[in-house]
Amino acid sequence: MKTYKYIIVGGGIVAGYAAQEFIKYSEFNDGELAIITDDDAIPYERPPLSKEFLGGEKDYESIQINSPDFYRRHGIKLFLYTRVNQINTTDKTLKTDHGDTFQYEKLLLATGSSAVELDLPGSDHPLVKYLRTLQDARAIHNALDESNQIVVVGGGYIGMETAASLTQDGHQVTMVFPEDALMEQFFTPDLSEFFEAYYCEEGITFVKGATVERFVDKGKRIQAILSNGDQLNADLIVVGVGAKPNLSIIKNSHIEVDDGVVVNRHLQSSVPEVYAAGDIANYYDPIFDKRRRVEHWQNAVDMATYAAREMLGVTQGEFQTLRYFFSDIFDLSYEFWGDIEGANNVIHIGGFDEDGISIWWLMSNRIVAALLINRSDAERESAQRWIREKHTIDPDMFDESISILAE
Repeated sequence: MKTYKYIIVGGGIVAGYAAQEFIKYSEFNDGELAIITDDDAIPYERPPLSKEFLGGEKDYESIQINSPDFYRRHGIKLFLYTRVNQINTTDKTLKTDHGDTFQYEKLLLATGSSAVELDLPGSDHPLVKYLRTLQDARAIHNALDESNQIVVVGGGYIGMETAASLTQDGHQVTMVFPEDALMEQFFTPDLSEFFEAYYCEEGITFVKGATVERFVDKGKRIQAILSNGDQLNADLIVVGVGAKPNLSIIKNSHIEVDDGVVVNRHLQSSVPEVYAAGDIANYYDPIFDKRRRVEHWQNAVDMATYAAREMLGVTQGEFQTLRYFFSDIFDLSYEFWGDIEGANNVIHIGGFDEDGISIWWLMSNRIVAALLINRSDAERESAQRWIREKHTIDPDMFDESISILAE
């Protein structure tokens, strides 16, 4: 039996940043912390996978959260290619697919999420790829030399980034999605229209309001048969239709699960000494007075640093983070904070030009969300503060308030 004071299950963003925090706040003895992951790589950043890594601008070493030497110097044990199959919270043990048993004092669950896969005829074809892990990104990158025409299935966050990256790399890209607009459930109609026009200028073709019904092998190529009757020939298919939390190892463990691992306001699960962070954690958001589960980089980083301190007994208040995500598309970058659910008013400030634009969602005059493209640092900082502080404003005075920030 292998015994460690602290064990992190999962080798993603949470593991990388939690490890930093453990070292920062504790005088570690060699072998007190172990990271167990079925991944083949040490913890790395995921956002570059659909951008710089896919386009060949960054390699594996450049996206590592910590260098291999960091783990060696601090006595952190890394168990790669190792899957935890069972958690026994009564005797605080883990069993792996290698037949090993690990014992812990405190456990951090950070198993992340997996790409939602299509269950369609031909979806197991080797030219149908998904993008979630480093291994996925490598497989896509390795196939690009022999790919000219590429179909991206999905018009959401991953689909948009992947399509942009592949187009910049010189490939002909067609995007297929069932909605009538890009990011329809999130973008305002004006924002969707802006991005669609931008993508079209870059040479990307859209097939809206359609789903894939099956894939057909065409020798060295593949064909996607769509619900609208279209038949798209491609050298490669990349699917980005969502993600699902990895919760299989938690079954029969007495840990409460409800759309993720249910954690309290200190990220502790229903079982003492077991914490959860990142994509799998269902936590209470005091800013919006609701429970939520977030699958984005900033949330994983914030939870990682907080959970590590909690496990070390560092005094701190209840966990709180403002929901945030960002995206880099061609030469555009946007940032988003907040939650648009329940918003009943949307205000656009600026224009889709070199001056940039900000979009604000209000609920009964309370600012609940903001999306900014090419706006000032003062406006960025105010957006975060106003949402956190539940700031209310007269919509008719919004232009004036933003103008003051710009001075």
